[in-house]
Amino acid sequence: MTVDILVNVPIRLGVAETLGPYDERLVMKGNYRSFHVPILIGDFSPKLRRLINLYVIRKASDGRKDLTPTVKAFKVWVRWLIDYNINPFSSYEFKYDSPTYGFRQYLIERVSSETLSSSTANAYILVIKDFYDMLDYEGIVNSENYYKSKLSIVDGYRKVQSSDLAIRVVKAGGKSLKPLNEKTQAKLLSLMENQSEEFKLILKLMLTCGLRLSEVITLPESIFREELFQGESVIRGLKIGPSVNVETKFSKEREIFFTSNLLEQVLDYKNSKRYSLRKLKRESRNPLGAKSSRLFISKTGRDFSKQAFYSAWFRLKKEYERKYCDIFPHKPHDLRATFANNLIKFAMNIEPGNQEVCISVTKYFMGHVDEKTTLKYVSFFHQEGFANCIAQVMDEFFSTALKDEL
Repeated sequence: MTVDILVNVPIRLGVAETLGPYDERLVMKGNYRSFHVPILIGDFSPKLRRLINLYVIRKASDGRKDLTPTVKAFKVWVRWLIDYNINPFSSYEFKYDSPTYGFRQYLIERVSSETLSSSTANAYILVIKDFYDMLDYEGIVNSENYYKSKLSIVDGYRKVQSSDLAIRVVKAGGKSLKPLNEKTQAKLLSLMENQSEEFKLILKLMLTCGLRLSEVITLPESIFREELFQGESVIRGLKIGPSVNVETKFSKEREIFFTSNLLEQVLDYKNSKRYSLRKLKRESRNPLGAKSSRLFISKTGRDFSKQAFYSAWFRLKKEYERKYCDIFPHKPHDLRATFANNLIKFAMNIEPGNQEVCISVTKYFMGHVDEKTTLKYVSFFHQEGFANCIAQVMDEFFSTALKDEL
């Protein structure tokens, strides 16, 4: 389905004369206002298209000047609705299956993968939230099914009416790495054993190969072959990118870090009865159309989607909190940061005096275009190590001081 923006559409706001039997054009009565607005066009739901454009016209009539960013937000949202087969007028059992919370999570993922700024993501979700306010006012939906209002305190004293859809805006230069520490990794690995085979394998690929979510769910089954085994611990020559229909950042081709142990797990999954049944379901859903070749398939026979992943991720976080009585403050993209941090750490242990090689290896397997991106991980590694050393010295100092006092 196509979704696009038609710019500079002339609009007249006022009262129209009643059309006579031979009138060929609309004539406005008395005073009226003329303005030009962008509108959304395409072969998606006529009802949704009409309501979106009505929203845009209302904003123009309220004096809003540049409505292009607003319509861009709708364009991204509608494309997402189509991709994940979401009905914008229905409420869903799971948060991340809804047309608001699910879209919010999609935007957050794009922010994490650095394909969208946090300020733009927040602006987009606020447009959708305001759109549902209009639908509520018109009696079409109940906005309480799509978001919850909340009162936020800013700067310790300012009260701001907000909602649980808002996305935190990170100031320039304020982004920080948030890899999982060793204890959190151990806890996560323990919980992963109780997850579905698909979700568990996806997490392992993100954590041990540094794959982005968009990359791992578009992996084709055909690239995982027995011939890749060469008697080494690391599999070489396993590449992803547009050539194998993997959605990499900037459509870049790159080799990924892959262990022989992990390849065995992927091949075992490919040869399992569970996987064969899912492939049959996928083929039965579309017997005449083009066959998908993606590795991960949902139990309904569809390609595993980001929505399915986030639903499982949300449940995993809740399970983590219940089991360990602690919050799991990480996003899926933090698994990639964890891989990079682990890679730097192990490389530094092997070649402690050769930082240049460590940076080069990490840059290669992370697929970084700019070395400055890799240096963030090196800097984080040194800061973390330096902070740990300071903590040990301080502990020893206070411990000795306490003994001397006693």
